[in-house]
Amino acid sequence: MRTAILSWKDHGDVEADRPLAQAMRSLVRFCCEDLALDAFCSAVVGDPATVLVVPAPSSASSIRRRGRVQVQPLGQAVADELLRMGIDAVYAPALIMRGVTRKSVMRSGIRDRAARVRDHIAARPVRVRLAGAGHGRGGGAACRVRRLCWPWQLRRPRRCEITVEGRPVLLVDDIVTTGATLGECARAIRAAGGIPVAGLALALVPRRGLDEDV
Repeated sequence: MRTAILSWKDHGDVEADRPLAQAMRSLVRFCCEDLALDAFCSAVVGDPATVLVVPAPSSASSIRRRGRVQVQPLGQAVADELLRMGIDAVYAPALIMRGVTRKSVMRSGIRDRAARVRDHIAARPVRVRLAGAGHGRGGGAACRVRRLCWPWQLRRPRRCEITVEGRPVLLVDDIVTTGATLGECARAIRAAGGIPVAGLALALVPRRGLDEDV
């Protein structure tokens, strides 16, 4: 598994996108049942709201080296599965990483990894595709019909700019090593007024001392 994931992440094995995305879909179903994600998202914002599925950002140098944002198919799979389960969700790459030039593997230990990303991750407005206001639960009979017809929407999705402020956020990452990156992502979401609900990852490195904030 370690070899497969690292080959997918750093060596362009894009044929692994589909099975790894399917693994994330299975994780979503498990978490929704185990954590009552739908009810929790409604509780923290006071009423049903669109869940933003936000990937952990990569540095610009990593994106250039890999030629793509490798977390995107994972995050999109999470959003699609939530929609299939009747939970309003949209994939929204609303975090950006700046000023980081070295790979995380070049720093070992929790403190070093935390220092690498501290204050280098921030939230930003992002344009996403929505089927319409209240495109999931609620929003009137027409919106409920659109939900039942998903993914064959009755209307062409429209693009609009959204922010994380006041919205429940589900973070997605590929590999959690110490938890420093997800912790910093959560802090950036809170600083922008968003509500981090949970973090989902494809793999976890088994080691002691994970960040207690994750």
